[in-house]
Amino acid sequence: IQTNSVVFDANSGFTIGNAVVSISNNNISVNDVNFTGSGATAPAELRVATPNLYLNVYGSLTLIAGMSGGTTNVGALSFKGSGNITTAGVSLGGFAVFIDSSGTYTLQDNLNIARTGANAFTYTTGTLNTNSKNIVFIGGVDQTFAGGGQTYYALIANGSGTLTVTGANTFTNLTRTGTAGFTDSIKFGANQVVNGAF
Repeated sequence: IQTNSVVFDANSGFTIGNAVVSISNNNISVNDVNFTGSGATAPAELRVATPNLYLNVYGSLTLIAGMSGGTTNVGALSFKGSGNITTAGVSLGGFAVFIDSSGTYTLQDNLNIARTGANAFTYTTGTLNTNSKNIVFIGGVDQTFAGGGQTYYALIANGSGTLTVTGANTFTNLTRTGTAGFTDSIKFGANQVVNGAF
């Protein structure tokens, strides 16, 4: 278990145009990552320096409004322990999300994922309490939601391409919105239970 936390506050020195936190080594492990009070505003960004780097979070992740969730390169946020996930409306464009935890993670707001590819969202172990919050796939082409047979409040997929849903999951609501060309789709790799709106 990682006990060191990364806290960005008013003393972090963020200014407009100087507010980028770049992950430059693979499999960095931290407890909490918290930007509250940092004053980071657009174009503030949490990103990876080179493709395919992982940030392992054993505690909570707290982003703030006005940030960017990375667009330069693609990497991954792997949630390993227990805590809260607060994205404050930030779209995680450069990060896949992995729930591979020994405990429980609770969404404090909608989890917006813009990462494309086969591992945009992957549940492996632990508990994800969606707390009546949505998991939203924004834009992107050909994303995969690997739900691992768990229960989720709502999965909302917007944008172009194919969203593939794997695992026999249960949703309160499931929404797929395509573009005007009707060329977009949703593909199920197993039976899904939708108890509310489909």
